[in-house]
Amino acid sequence: MKKLSIDGPNIYLMPLNPNYKPIQLDSMCEIVGVCVRVEQSLI
Repeated sequence: MKKLSIDGPNIYLMPLNPNYKPIQLDSMCEIVGVCVRVEQSLI
């Protein structure tokens, strides 16, 4: 899962897991969905 981050003119998808790298978005990118809830079963 990633979090949208806007830093001036730059837009990034920042990973919630620090083992992954951020993804810089450009004008060709389009976000088509938003996660509003995550459930995890530990059983």
